[in-house]
Parts: sequence; structure tokens; C-alpha cells
Amino acid sequence: MDLVISPIEEEVLISDKLAGKLGIQVFDFAEGIWKLKTDPPETRRKSVERQIWR
Repeated sequence: MDLVISPIEEEVLISDKLAGKLGIQVFDFAEGIWKLKTDPPETRRKSVERQIWR
């Protein structure tokens, strides 16, 4: 797996491959609802607000 650091990008982006390797399961992209494969079945997590990295 490769890592790319962009001097112009201000947000952290991950690929579908990395999300899969991390065990992320998405329930709603628009609302940011997700869980990890190792979480109990009823677990639902909410994404944090957008962060700008400079």
C-alpha cells in the first residue's frame, strides 16, 4: 500500500482499499454513519466535523 502526501490538499482522504483494511463498514455516507467490523452489531458511529490541516 502506498501513502501520498499532497502539498495542496487540506483534508485527509482514504481509499476504499484502506477503509477495507481498517475494517470500516459504512451505513450512510451522507450522514457519516459507520462502524468497525469488530464493533458489536448494534454499534453506529458518527463522523467528526471536517478538519482543515495546514
